[in-house]
Amino acid sequence: VSGVIVRIGETGGAHDVAGYTGHLIYHEVAAIRHLIATLLPVCAQFDRHLIIRTWTLGIGEAGDLLCSPERYAAVFADQRDPHLLVSIKHTPADFFRLLPPNPTLGLHGPCQIVELQNRREYELFGLVPSGLTGLHGAAIRRAAHEPQCVGIWAWNSTGGWGGGGASIGPNGWNLWTEAGSALTAALAAHPECDAEQFVSEWFDQRLIGYDPAFVRAVTTAYLESERLIEQGWYLGHAPGMWRVGGIVVPSLLWVWWMRPTAALPVWVYLVETLGEIEPVIAWTEQAVQEAQHLYEQVAMYAPPDDPLAQQLVTSLAYLVDALTIAWHTRACLLRFVTMVQREQADTVRLRTLFRSEGTRLRAAIRYHLERWGGRSDFPPLELTELTAFLDRWKRAPHWVRQQVRLAAWLVALARRQPPRSAPAWALFNVLFPTRWRRRLLQTTLPWLSRR
Repeated sequence: VSGVIVRIGETGGAHDVAGYTGHLIYHEVAAIRHLIATLLPVCAQFDRHLIIRTWTLGIGEAGDLLCSPERYAAVFADQRDPHLLVSIKHTPADFFRLLPPNPTLGLHGPCQIVELQNRREYELFGLVPSGLTGLHGAAIRRAAHEPQCVGIWAWNSTGGWGGGGASIGPNGWNLWTEAGSALTAALAAHPECDAEQFVSEWFDQRLIGYDPAFVRAVTTAYLESERLIEQGWYLGHAPGMWRVGGIVVPSLLWVWWMRPTAALPVWVYLVETLGEIEPVIAWTEQAVQEAQHLYEQVAMYAPPDDPLAQQLVTSLAYLVDALTIAWHTRACLLRFVTMVQREQADTVRLRTLFRSEGTRLRAAIRYHLERWGGRSDFPPLELTELTAFLDRWKRAPHWVRQQVRLAAWLVALARRQPPRSAPAWALFNVLFPTRWRRRLLQTTLPWLSRR
């Protein structure tokens, strides 16, 4: 045992199982400092480390400890004991792409450990390739140039809610995650190494004995997947470092783990942030086409009786289908919200849009569920929310149009950034009792309410 790791955020609720329950109790800077003052002398006495993770969820005064230099300084700036380490995520939010670096990296205080994630929970849990050459290369090089940073640690097999049997592979280890883990370790040892060359050599060794054409196709799929994920699963660029309370809004909002959302506040926010939606839809369609080409190349050379090779083929087929859902979901919901926002959404136009984009999305959902439904290795995406939205749109387009307007009001309200002081929260609690907040959450953000 080398030390104790303390996580002060994300506990209770869905994390409660069997005889275990947790509660989020460290909301204030003073409370966290008291925790450190209590535990650190014990760790120092036995020459062990106390590692405090700054992963917080926006609750209370210390809710932005993850991403706020001011809050970070209030907790850690005067801490000098070498037994204390601070563990920070490399982004100012969770393990998402297309975000700026964590602004607390390199700040004065204890030495830091930077957290990375190799099995990408927000990119289908390793069920598909999700390259890390650019993402982890940049993050590790930044950390290497900060004297405060003494190391990294990476999540290789856990995190998030979802995935399937293929997340751990036919022999207990997923090849895509294995490649990402090897690459991250190589970059940690040599931050300036040629990441793409390392990946190419690693696949040559890992797949020794296979047809060289198959190995090249698999290597290309991994290297190209980073761009396709950013272009087709994300939105092609970061919407910006906008905060709600103490939380930085993720760069990936339209889907949470395996569940694409029809929550209209999300789509209103995306429309307002993106500005031009048609290029985003076109980029997603292009990503589908390029993923299809990668699938065909790997399938062409894959030995038909080899479990690992066939799992890689299936993985790329799954990537194509997941990106197809992303494409049609964006084409449908971005265009729908844009039409309402521009006051072009009379009932006739809404029904016309439904017959085109809504019908295509429903067909894509049906195909996806027919192909992947019932599989435990590559489980289907959770598409009930999209289906329910399409049903509501078909039954009552006028009512859904009014919901978009309500969502726009909620987004505008959130953008005003109300003060996070105790009196402000007290007034908010009086004006919006818990039962009202719960109903509002269930109505506008059902995916978050369930989790």
